[in-house]
Amino acid sequence: MREDPLGKQRNRPTKVPSKGECLDLLRRYNGREHIIRHCIKVAELALSISTALNRRGENLNLNLVGAAALLHDITKAESLDSGEDHSLTAYQLLRKLGHNRIAEIVRQHVFLLKHPDSAWVSEEEVVNYSDKRVRHDQIVTLRDRFDDLRVRYCKDEGQKEWMDRLEALSYRIENKICSKLDIEPEKLAAPQR
Repeated sequence: MREDPLGKQRNRPTKVPSKGECLDLLRRYNGREHIIRHCIKVAELALSISTALNRRGENLNLNLVGAAALLHDITKAESLDSGEDHSLTAYQLLRKLGHNRIAEIVRQHVFLLKHPDSAWVSEEEVVNYSDKRVRHDQIVTLRDRFDDLRVRYCKDEGQKEWMDRLEALSYRIENKICSKLDIEPEKLAAPQR
């Protein structure tokens, strides 16, 4: 097994809220059940992918992945009303609450600040990708998800170009994850309850 250059950083002790604490935070700051259902499904998929990747030698912190996936849309409801960037407002809120590492992951759930060029898969990539595979509370293909996102959010040519870049990046992440797991994207699914 290769040494993970981020291993020491990833394994630093950090207080991670439990699933129940994350759901309490979501209800307190968000309150919209359809967004909470989406976050739960994203977390299920992200944890399933992370567990499989860890079996293949990755070093993902499952607690961080689960918490960040649950909290990634914590300010989405407010942002829908205000027009603010919900990844930024969520980052700011989570930092204020003392969850700095989770905030860093959440900040990148819409668009990665670093391209997925590292050999290792990061928690940011898993949460970002999982969010792109869940439309509402259903796991769908990237194509289906981006078709839906374009209808809902692309009002002008600039937004369409940005969405094209986002989709291309999402396919790069998908290829990276699926090549490590030796699996077709359609086979990735959250565990059944």
